[in-house]
Amino acid sequence: MKSFIYRLVAHNALTGLAAGLFLAIQGIFLLEKGVEIWQIGLLLGTYAVTAAIFELPLGAIADLYGRLKIYRLSRVVYISGVALALFSDDLYGLIGAMVVMGISQAINTGTVDAWQVEQINKKGHQESLQSYLSLFEMAMAAFIALGAVVGGYLPELIDHSLLGVQTNWNLVAVLIVVGIHLMVSPFLFKEGESKVELSDEQRSVKGQIKIAVRYGLRNSTIRLLLLAGLVIGMAVANIESFWQPQLISIDDDVSYSMFGWITMGYFATAIVGPMLTGILGQLFGLKPRVFITVLPALSATAVYFLASQNTIPGFVVFYFGFMLTFSMINPAVSTELNAETPDDVRSTMLSVFSLSFMGGAVFSAYVLAPLAKSLGISQVWQIVAMALALYSLLKVFQWVIQTITKKLASSVSGSDVNEPLKPKSIA
Repeated sequence: MKSFIYRLVAHNALTGLAAGLFLAIQGIFLLEKGVEIWQIGLLLGTYAVTAAIFELPLGAIADLYGRLKIYRLSRVVYISGVALALFSDDLYGLIGAMVVMGISQAINTGTVDAWQVEQINKKGHQESLQSYLSLFEMAMAAFIALGAVVGGYLPELIDHSLLGVQTNWNLVAVLIVVGIHLMVSPFLFKEGESKVELSDEQRSVKGQIKIAVRYGLRNSTIRLLLLAGLVIGMAVANIESFWQPQLISIDDDVSYSMFGWITMGYFATAIVGPMLTGILGQLFGLKPRVFITVLPALSATAVYFLASQNTIPGFVVFYFGFMLTFSMINPAVSTELNAETPDDVRSTMLSVFSLSFMGGAVFSAYVLAPLAKSLGISQVWQIVAMALALYSLLKVFQWVIQTITKKLASSVSGSDVNEPLKPKSIA
């Protein structure tokens, strides 16, 4: 089991390193390519909407044709998208790159994530699922932070004239890391493909999607998780799209390395977040739904104050505060979603959840990004804060109603209606 955990940590580390190298300069890269500030949101929204369109059909093929095989295909497509962005010098080329990378994300969703949960269950460690998922998330966050620091210095250390704009070197580094990751994947996932029995209806992409969606809509816990994904996706996409331009508006003399260090700190808090979730859960017996209810309200507070900052230290504090609360939600959401989902639709269900998250990102790009042009980034972030707060209020109200209903039903039947139902194969 130790070898398996170490290899999955290495997988998440390589994934995080590649992500950090680009995230450190994401907004600056697009600005250097000549796009306007408000177009950054539209470009990232193109990525999100492409992933959303292809999420279910491409996510379902992992259940049908093999999760590891489809994962490797996604990495090849991603390399193509990054290369296209590297050599694009106009808006249309960058749009094309975002489309290709969005397709890669749609292919990737639910591949290794589903495979690792099945392997943990197969090895008889279901009770440690949340701990392992938290460890994987911390590894990814740690290496996103490392990649961000390296990515912040790359444009300053290498002669930019060799590749046009300075931040192009970050994309070269991403291509190298992803290429290495692809080559070592047979070792990282040496257990091989999972064997999942499927019904006749599930042996087509359409049938697999139909069953997963039907199962999700009938399961009240999964319905709530899909709503959480929608709201959180909107918030994360908007903050990620505009934090660098907003920082420049506070101080237009910010260095590349400063962006790298801030990105590093942002994801360093993502290491602390899952740890806090585990510690608080063990100390006070808090269930995942408590975190999913309370933390969006704390995120709303961080975003609201972030919008009003006019100094770099104040901006950094509330920017990190947002990431901390967001990262604390992830283990709780992953644990509940995987606990409620049977193996034979796991990849497809993870794609359904990812679709809800991407749906929030699409809303951010095509509704909130244009508003940023007319109202300003600060005002849009206040709208995001209100949406997060409203979600928490709705969750509290729904939680109260469900608790009252369960108590009434229990008093009538005399049975323990709180006993959780374990997901079974629906093949």
